[in-house]
Parts: sequence; structure tokens; C-alpha cells
Amino acid sequence: MKNSRLEARCMLTAGTNLKKILLLTGSLEGSSECREAVHEIVVKMLGSAGDKEWVIQAHSLLIDPEGAEIWIDEICNYLSEHKLIYQPSQLTLVVQYSDGYTHPNSTFEQY
Repeated sequence: MKNSRLEARCMLTAGTNLKKILLLTGSLEGSSECREAVHEIVVKMLGSAGDKEWVIQAHSLLIDPEGAEIWIDEICNYLSEHKLIYQPSQLTLVVQYSDGYTHPNSTFEQY
């Protein structure tokens, strides 16, 4: 896997129906640095004021199995009160069909 640091950008959609967007890029891998980065992302999501609804965009995110498990663990452990809307991506497919992804408030958009 290409060694590219996981990065996240938080944005708002335009218009009257504002939604928070989390744009994930780089690599989601099983390293300790990646685990720390995912935890930092989750902490920022928890600390964000206002609505607890997030749109997850990960179109160009590279994922390995260990990285996917890190994402699943963090989301399920800390963001159960948040509504997550996954836009089509490899991450979406992985979490949607993972037996370990038990987040109760997730929806998955299709291609």
C-alpha cells in the first residue's frame, strides 16, 4: 500500500440544509500512527458543535484490512450517538458488509 498519511478535512455543504462533510484521503492502514490519526478525527467529530450528522466522503482513500478494523472500532466505540451517511467508496463497502460494524445510525449511499 502506498505510504500516504491519513488526512481528514471537515467542511459544510452549501445551501439551506447544511451538513457536515468529513473528507478522508490518504491511507487507512494498521499502523499505530494511523490509529492515532483516526482517534484524533473521532475526537474532532465528537467536539464539533451542532448537529451530530456527518457525511463521510472517502472516494480516494486507500484501505487495508487492519486499517478498516481501526476505523470500525473507533466509530462503533465513540460515535454511536452520531448519524453517519457514507457516500459510495471502498470504505463504505467495507463497513457496510463488516460483521463487526455495529454502528446503529449509519446509512450507505449506493453508486
